Amino acid sequence: MQVLHDYHGPIPGSDRSIMTIGTYDGIHHGHRRIISEVVSRCHDSGLSSVVVSFDRHPLSVLRPEAAPLMLTGAQQKAELIQALGVDYLYLLTFDQRRSLQSARDFVYDVVVNGVRAKEVHVGSNFRFGHQRQGDVEFLAEVGTLEDFEVYAAGLSKVSEVLGENHRDADKAISSTLVRKMVTAAELQDASALLHRFHSVRGVVVGGDQRGSGELGFPTANLEIPANMAVPLDGVYAGTLRPLSGQRSHLAAISIGTRPTFYPSGGPRLIESFVLDYNGNLYGEEVEVAFVEFLRPQIAYESSDELIAQIHLDVAAVRDKLTLQ
Repeated sequence: MQVLHDYHGPIPGSDRSIMTIGTYDGIHHGHRRIISEVVSRCHDSGLSSVVVSFDRHPLSVLRPEAAPLMLTGAQQKAELIQALGVDYLYLLTFDQRRSLQSARDFVYDVVVNGVRAKEVHVGSNFRFGHQRQGDVEFLAEVGTLEDFEVYAAGLSKVSEVLGENHRDADKAISSTLVRKMVTAAELQDASALLHRFHSVRGVVVGGDQRGSGELGFPTANLEIPANMAVPLDGVYAGTLRPLSGQRSHLAAISIGTRPTFYPSGGPRLIESFVLDYNGNLYGEEVEVAFVEFLRPQIAYESSDELIAQIHLDVAAVRDKLTLQ
């Protein structure tokens, strides 16, 4: 897959394309259904498949105080889109200028003159342009004039993935709903809607060395990314993967402020004890995936009590997780 940043001109190697547009945070079940349809139709027609998205969430520019925590960073989103077989990711800078662009100008700039779309696939609730002026009907009107067809997919329901008896069965699958599940540590449901375990990425930083010293459980520490959705404080079974390699390692993961040692609250960190691993991860970029909530954060009376509990946590990780 080739990533085109604010590209102007036709898609390389193709006269026309089949495209979809969206913020596509998380690449959840509903997103995958639309993107997979685009890829399938391209296989049948010989045209190039294009996903048009933004380098940041539009609300981070329009209303920063209301911007949501993200499910994926830009690089991870690109990797997930590539895995679906897309030919081109057309990544637009969403800045003040873009936020003021009319719906008509956006269509001609991106759809008509940019990717030269033959088909545009979007969700039925798709809105775009300054003050969300554009909708599916307007897009179709321009399509009639400029020779492209618009396909509006109905929104995927939670029941399609989690069953009719789920409490949210009648709700549409959305990034907003998945974020709520992640932050509430409803990881089984979130994972099903994402088709993967929710994860965050970051560079391993130095800590107070207590894990490798008195506790005997050295940890790879990540500062909580300011704009990323992270589960509530607690201990989790999960995995850690150095981005320099492909192998994931089982990990006992703690999110929180280490109340045993900082009763009034220390810096909030993601601390991962990587099972059966002896390498040095300091300074490495890693991906930490959260599989299952084990227990809440607890302030123990002594280090010995905490060490005993960590042994139980590690045993629980081994018991619950088996890497394929």
